[in-house]
Amino acid sequence: MNKKLMLIMVLFISVFSIIIIAVWGTLPESQNQAQVNSVTFNDYVLNENNDKIVNVLGVVTQENPYYSLTYSYLPENANANILASSSSQNVKVLVDATKHEVLVNFSNSEAIGQNVTIRITDQKTNKYDEITFIFKIPDIIVGD
Repeated sequence: MNKKLMLIMVLFISVFSIIIIAVWGTLPESQNQAQVNSVTFNDYVLNENNDKIVNVLGVVTQENPYYSLTYSYLPENANANILASSSSQNVKVLVDATKHEVLVNFSNSEAIGQNVTIRITDQKTNKYDEITFIFKIPDIIVGD
């Protein structure tokens, strides 16, 4: 009888431990980490409509179809999950979370010369920032 009792106890403890592990694994993440309050691109110019723009004429070419942007978020110790998207299917974007950079690839010649808007979003808080790449000749040309 003692062997049957021991076997039942072992089975009960095993099932109970599996239940404990299952419940522990489904608990929500700790809320101790700070949430992102703002996310913003660095190195841009504001136009008359207060839109963030970067003139990439001559920088992004068919020979060099890449551009990288840096971004930051506050607070710096926040638990961020940044995603990037493009307004054009011909422009691909990747996020380098360790360098806080967005790598933009104008993947074909059709994309070069077309204005495109890049958006970065924190997936947890849905805070975002947008910047527009333009291919524009400067208005003022200084002559001799």
